[in-house]
Amino acid sequence: MIRQARETDLPVISEIYAYARGFMAKNGNPHQWAGGFPPLSLLQEDIAAGNLYAVEEGETGRVCRGSPMKKSRIAVMRS
Repeated sequence: MIRQARETDLPVISEIYAYARGFMAKNGNPHQWAGGFPPLSLLQEDIAAGNLYAVEEGETGRVCRGSPMKKSRIAVMRS
């Protein structure tokens, strides 16, 4: 199910981005989302503007900034 993200999703969303940053750094892309990007304040702005989405599929969670159909902007993590 794709839905707009909520403030209560922020801890898991932050985990997803942290995982993605670590994965990218270990696999030759240490600069994307470096320095803790995106900051919590940006995620909060995206939620308020209706621009942050969550996908719930059993035990897998996903998060997407912007359109939920732009798969290039989706990070994935096992919950």
